[in-house]
Amino acid sequence: MPRRWAGVIIGLVVLATCGYVLHAGHQGQRGDDLLREAETASNRGDYASAVLAFHRFTTEYPNHSEADDALYRLGFINRHFLNDPEAALTAYRRLVQVHGNGGSQWVGLAMREIADIHRSQQQYNAALEEYESINAQFGGDPQVRANTALEIARTWYEMGEPTQVRAACQEVLEQGADEAKSLERQRIEALQLLAQSILDLEGKPRDAVEAYKLLIQSYPNSPAAKDAQKELAYIRSVYPDLAARRTPPGPRTERRPEPAPRASSSGAVLVDLPRNPVSGASDSGMYDCLAVLCEAAGQVVSPAKLAGFSSQPFAFFYGGPRTLAGPYMAIRDPIVTAAERVGLPRTRLISSPSIDLGLTNLKSQLHGGNAVMVPLALSGTPSWRIVRGYDPQRGEFYLYSASSRYDTVSGEEFRKAWQSPVAPAVVAPGNGAALSMYVVSGPAGTCEVKSAVESSVADAIDLMRGGSEVGGQRSGVAALEDLTRDLAGLADGSLSDTHAKQLADWCGRPLRLYTSRREAAADYLEMWRETVFEPGAEQESVTEAISLLRDSARLLKELGVAYGRAREGTGPVEGGGSPQDIARSLAEVEGRIADALEAAL
Repeated sequence: MPRRWAGVIIGLVVLATCGYVLHAGHQGQRGDDLLREAETASNRGDYASAVLAFHRFTTEYPNHSEADDALYRLGFINRHFLNDPEAALTAYRRLVQVHGNGGSQWVGLAMREIADIHRSQQQYNAALEEYESINAQFGGDPQVRANTALEIARTWYEMGEPTQVRAACQEVLEQGADEAKSLERQRIEALQLLAQSILDLEGKPRDAVEAYKLLIQSYPNSPAAKDAQKELAYIRSVYPDLAARRTPPGPRTERRPEPAPRASSSGAVLVDLPRNPVSGASDSGMYDCLAVLCEAAGQVVSPAKLAGFSSQPFAFFYGGPRTLAGPYMAIRDPIVTAAERVGLPRTRLISSPSIDLGLTNLKSQLHGGNAVMVPLALSGTPSWRIVRGYDPQRGEFYLYSASSRYDTVSGEEFRKAWQSPVAPAVVAPGNGAALSMYVVSGPAGTCEVKSAVESSVADAIDLMRGGSEVGGQRSGVAALEDLTRDLAGLADGSLSDTHAKQLADWCGRPLRLYTSRREAAADYLEMWRETVFEPGAEQESVTEAISLLRDSARLLKELGVAYGRAREGTGPVEGGGSPQDIARSLAEVEGRIADALEAAL
């Protein structure tokens, strides 16, 4: 499979779908031109035009060698960037139906997307059927089988079925026994989910303690072991007499009480929330969002610490569990990731294709006792609010925020604010965030900045070190080494025209965005150097990493200039290197950044 050096931007939310497709065959110049038009629109972020072009291509050239790839990208853009799950389902199902027996690499990935869409829409039975179909068709691969079993377990957990959660987790653990190292991540996640299910769904804290102890014993040096220690401390704080009792106490007290919604005489629904305010200046919109999340968790977080989360490139652009999609990497929604890190692990995104369906979903969640966080533009000002109730007779919504506390707005005002084009968008322009809602529910934990920062840095190290090829795309040092080889191929004329075009596209806006991410990462480490890391060797290593990140950003800028001069035939600037030499230096610096961060941990 040809190298996909575009993996150098792996983990960047804004560029998550800027993958590249190689033409493996030709079905006519018009088909290739149309496909190129679709790719170009996608690469520049014009997803509406990309969808139209991909749809036309797959309709007019169904037998083209890249038709399966185009169908997958059509579904991916519809789901992840245009928030149109129904259109995504149509594309994915067509891909499975037409190419299911032809050995296409995209079929299994499309089936996973279909299952995930059903699950996000709480169509759990449909999701389970699709996951089982994946196992039936691709379960011979241990990685696929383990990952799918985990998703089945999570689905049962969301459905509140502890027996099935146990069975699915046990399947992962039994499978992992034969390939303990290659399936280590899946085994850890299965143990975590099993312990959580025993505690939350079965109400057996004593058994949960044993499950967490097993996790710590099996993987003592993993970040999961640290998390398990915190869970044990929490359980013992809630059940102080646990060690003295032979029978386990009743179900766990929720970290955030979730009483049933109250109905007034007028039929208004109101969801209870804690009342400890967070104050502080707004920081690019994310401050208010996370302040509201902390409010829902019943926590007070200092503005200085909370501000760090709002510009956290490691957590949002490198970190968190990742969903792999062929050569594209879709980072989990940053709000969901942030919610987990402030102690709301069950927060989830629900997207609605229309305002009417969105309001129906919203009211349904309120009736279920769940507060819902939405991005709004009240009076034209972007902000985040928790919708904690509504009055059907008055047609009013009750809103809550960290700064304004409680507001009451009319139904019409709420509709306009939710649909406003200036409402906060958290992933990328065009993702339809105005019709997104985040269900804020589940037990709340402790917002520990040190743990969150260390976890994010560990994720960054993994990606920088990650040289394995995943769906044709590579990350970190390996991706930069691939980039070096392709630049050398451009210089000696051995690079294909298609690859040369892809290289030219990447050396534009994507390169500038990647540069800004490196600068943001340095700023982030600067912010937390003295707060999180110990004086001495740890802080010295962080200081080195900061310096190297700034060197990386400088080299990336030089690469852009050198590439432009090379294309123009003017040669390198005085004292400057060739594009491939600069890329080679970048790969070296990438490895040194990972070394420094590793030393800091």
